[in-house]
Amino acid sequence: YNSGKRWMPIGTTSYQYDYDYFTGSFDGNGFTIKNLYVDSSMGTAGLFGYNKGIIKNLLIDNCTITAYSSGGSNTSASAYAGGIVAQNTGTIINCGVIGTISAGASAIETYASVGGIAGYNNGTIANCYSSIKLFGSTSTSYYEYGGSRGYTHVGGIVGVNNKTIINCHSAGDISASAKKYNNQVYTYAYAGGIVGDNIGTITNCYTTCIST
Repeated sequence: YNSGKRWMPIGTTSYQYDYDYFTGSFDGNGFTIKNLYVDSSMGTAGLFGYNKGIIKNLLIDNCTITAYSSGGSNTSASAYAGGIVAQNTGTIINCGVIGTISAGASAIETYASVGGIAGYNNGTIANCYSSIKLFGSTSTSYYEYGGSRGYTHVGGIVGVNNKTIINCHSAGDISASAKKYNNQVYTYAYAGGIVGDNIGTITNCYTTCIST
């Protein structure tokens, strides 16, 4: 725990861009983690922060997970949140998540990615499900010396998928928003029942999510 108040994700550090990946094998053996609470101002939130290993056979029930990041003038900010892991480049198998997950970023350039299982996936997620409320938002201010952009991606399983999702399903409510300072700022908000954005492979998945 962090000062007895909230969970500090496994495989993360106190610095937003100093990655410390989990590289081992975590087997939940079919057990349930209840009432997981993560509230991170470092832009990374989940049971795990960054995963390059194997996570399997686990249910997270009644979680409340929030990631947020705020940058000042001439800066960028990013936030990733997922029930199992914020960012995955490893393998997640036979896991489920029930609860509420959100991510938000505010700066000149902003990026927020939220998923029921993982905020971002560049690995393999198989035989997983989520029953969740998901919220993603960005607030992008104007930078007079260059174009400013904000991106929000929210998905029932993964916010942004770059690799493989197999045999997964999701249910719940999904919301993505992107606010901008003026019309010279470009913002984009994407929400989907399985993924918010995809350049990978999705096989044999379904959703009953309502997205806005």
